[in-house]
Amino acid sequence: LALAGAAAHNVAHAIRLAEASAAEYIRSTDEAHAAASAAGLSGPLRPGHELALVLDNVRSAYNVGSLLRTADTARVTQVLTCGYTPTPPHPKID
Repeated sequence: LALAGAAAHNVAHAIRLAEASAAEYIRSTDEAHAAASAAGLSGPLRPGHELALVLDNVRSAYNVGSLLRTADTARVTQVLTCGYTPTPPHPKID
């Protein structure tokens, strides 16, 4: 019974931490949007990273597709392929 009480306490604590983190994210995001609007800026708040991803001799087209999707999610500005790395359009990359 003592273990169940401790587990319930830990779960309640984790929920409070998650709620506080979500509230802080919303508060920070709202403040950033308000500041951007006041400055007359539009569009995404965080532009793409000035980062280039180089795929050198990646054999698997499936891995290339995964890396391209990850780069898109991370807002990488350039993806360069070289060597025998498969390039789009390729049926296994889509």
